[in-house]
Amino acid sequence: MSEKPEYHILIQVGWQRSKNARSPGTLVKAYLVFESGEEQEVTWGMVEGQWITNLLDRGSKQWFLAKVPLHDQDRVRLEVFTGYKGKGGDPKLTFKRLYVLDENSPVREFSVPLVGVRGFPLIKGRLLELSEVSQQDIKEESLQNLVVDEDGM
Repeated sequence: MSEKPEYHILIQVGWQRSKNARSPGTLVKAYLVFESGEEQEVTWGMVEGQWITNLLDRGSKQWFLAKVPLHDQDRVRLEVFTGYKGKGGDPKLTFKRLYVLDENSPVREFSVPLVGVRGFPLIKGRLLELSEVSQQDIKEESLQNLVVDEDGM
């Protein structure tokens, strides 16, 4: 039996601080979820890639574009936290997304406004987005469950 072919994807990981109440701070983490069930966090020291941010900016932001090898049906989970100085987290821009590598899919770029470095994809490759759940979605579901729960009323 032959080994599955390997495909590369790009993932933007890193963070930036919130400068003020109008400019968000963001943290983006990525995890590779292999078909075996094993997970591995994508970090700048463990994978091939290139720094997007300049060395001089690294006190306020650090963004790395990782080039990661995957096989068909391996998955990537992105965890994004976005918040504003003095205001707290943004429930719409704090989310988890799950992608699957599909060797039959065309190469796609996925970006989110205000997340990561503008002009670079958040993630790119032969990927299909499987799910996205934001903090706002979780809050709305919780509120809906509270409203429809008539036990004990």
